[in-house]
Amino acid sequence: MTTRSTMRVLNLARSLRAPSARMFSTTAAAQAPQQKPSTLEVLQRKSLGGRIFTLNRPASFNALNVEMIRTMTPQLMAWEASDMCNVIILKSDHPKAFCAGGDVKTLVDKIKDGKPAEAAIFMKEEYQLNHYIATTPKPFVALIDGITMGGGVGISVHAPFRVATEKTIFAMPETAIGLFPDVGGTFFLPRLDGELGTYLALTGDRLLGSDVVTARIGTHYVPSERIPALTDRLCELEVSDWGVVNAAIEEFAEAPQPSAALQANRPIIDACFKYDTIEEIIAALEAHESEFAKKTLATLQAMSPLSLHLTLRQVRKGKTLDIASAFQFEWTLVNNIMNHPDFVEGVTAKLFTKPPTQPQWKSGNLSTAEMDALLLPPPEHAPVPLLRATSYDQYPHRFLAMPAEEDVRRVVRGEESSVGDFAFESREAVEQWFAEHWPLRSLVSEGIQELNAMRRNATTVAGVSSSLTAPITNLEMQVGAGKIGVREHVRAILDRCTEVQDKVGLKWTA
Repeated sequence: MTTRSTMRVLNLARSLRAPSARMFSTTAAAQAPQQKPSTLEVLQRKSLGGRIFTLNRPASFNALNVEMIRTMTPQLMAWEASDMCNVIILKSDHPKAFCAGGDVKTLVDKIKDGKPAEAAIFMKEEYQLNHYIATTPKPFVALIDGITMGGGVGISVHAPFRVATEKTIFAMPETAIGLFPDVGGTFFLPRLDGELGTYLALTGDRLLGSDVVTARIGTHYVPSERIPALTDRLCELEVSDWGVVNAAIEEFAEAPQPSAALQANRPIIDACFKYDTIEEIIAALEAHESEFAKKTLATLQAMSPLSLHLTLRQVRKGKTLDIASAFQFEWTLVNNIMNHPDFVEGVTAKLFTKPPTQPQWKSGNLSTAEMDALLLPPPEHAPVPLLRATSYDQYPHRFLAMPAEEDVRRVVRGEESSVGDFAFESREAVEQWFAEHWPLRSLVSEGIQELNAMRRNATTVAGVSSSLTAPITNLEMQVGAGKIGVREHVRAILDRCTEVQDKVGLKWTA
């Protein structure tokens, strides 16, 4: 075992309490009298150094409403500021769902009742919570063990640790109801590999657990049956250390097994969704003879024309926006699009009507100029007051997930400084290199700088200051190489994006 690996194990071992504490609490719970199910929509629990939110709106598959957001936001602030809190966990006990989205039915009811301002309040407070989670310096673990869509993505995808299981179903299906993929979709979707983010944004297609991790939407893959034990382990940690949290999750993780279909369809996705207009994307799909292209074309043709146009503009613009600006852009867009008939029509047809019907979209005859006008702030528009002035251009914690295709490309082409002058002649050599060197030290160092900046800026407009004042100095030592599944992940990228050539060795061809 290397010195680095030894230190990683020792640090993890020192951070864990004796298992007897967990055994005692489990026995006591088993002897406790049965209690009636709680009517609270977000349960809050303290367990040793862990603080746990449990979403508890089962009849609606934990769809977020404003009351749930107003419960979570101030409590998150308090837990973040507490020296007694080492890790924050967000989970659900629903057998099928983590969080199926935002409560858009209530929003449409408000609009139909002539109260669009009340609908906008929900969106404002949702974006505030999303951004707060995205900028917390405290280790935050989202256990997305089930359906995770729309608003459920917003409260999980920006967290540093995002644990998927075989029950995870991810989607951003907003174009089907006349909306757009908000809750930070402007930021995270353009940062996925190739045109995958564009494809997911426009089609609302679903990804299952392993593909969620392969796409880097999730950071770890853990079988669902291990989630309770993982939760206990996280609560036992005695330090609020990102590296220790990562090592604890890795103990329960397995290598994800991505679907062959996603791997096979990525070249089609990248070729057809690279364009900047919906018309060009549709033409590319029409020219492709695959069944996947035909199915995708039919999906797009059923979506709101307005939503498709604005979503494509959103994803392209999001490449250049920092995360705070991304939420401000969405705040402008949602105030405009919620007042358009397509949103009410889409939600009514898909969610109110039984059985659901195909919406009769009202935006088919709008000109490009008329649709682009909705990208501009309405009169007297005020920015959403985010709860702290923290932002970044790239996720500071992205080294906790699998390598991006760009990371693999840089290594293959010799552009990564830690590779040196070594030229790779085989895919196996690259796989081995990543198994020994991921996460890249340069990414970890950049992440440490961003995380320390977040700690310094962890003050909210409500005046709640974080107690996390000590800078992170040992994260680079704690996050050791050998991430579960990284070898298989890199192999899939190399199979799709490289070829071995005589006298040249391994060449990047994507």
